[in-house]
Amino acid sequence: MKRLLMAMTLLISTAAIAQAVHRNATPKELAAIKEGMATMLKDADSAKFRNVFVDDKTGMACGMVNAKNGMGGYTGFTYFMATVWPMPKGSPPNIGVLGIDADDETSWQQQCEEKRLTAR
Repeated sequence: MKRLLMAMTLLISTAAIAQAVHRNATPKELAAIKEGMATMLKDADSAKFRNVFVDDKTGMACGMVNAKNGMGGYTGFTYFMATVWPMPKGSPPNIGVLGIDADDETSWQQQCEEKRLTAR
């Protein structure tokens, strides 16, 4: 019985360590990311975000964005990466958008998955 209990404890602790430590982006972080993407998108006001996760240890953020193109149609959700630097309490976070995958979806997606910053 002791062996079974020890094995179960070990299994649970190993699974907990293997899990990625990330959290959903806060509304302030999402607003800062949207502002950071303003120059990269044709219509930043139309941007819709989903599955935006932040790793507090590395400051990396990954997620998906869908925005209108120059012809007024939505382009479809595509991956992006950004960095999030915390600021003094009450100040908005400082964001650096690394890129949006318009052409090569797999590169940012792979990096986000490697950092375990995806919804899976």
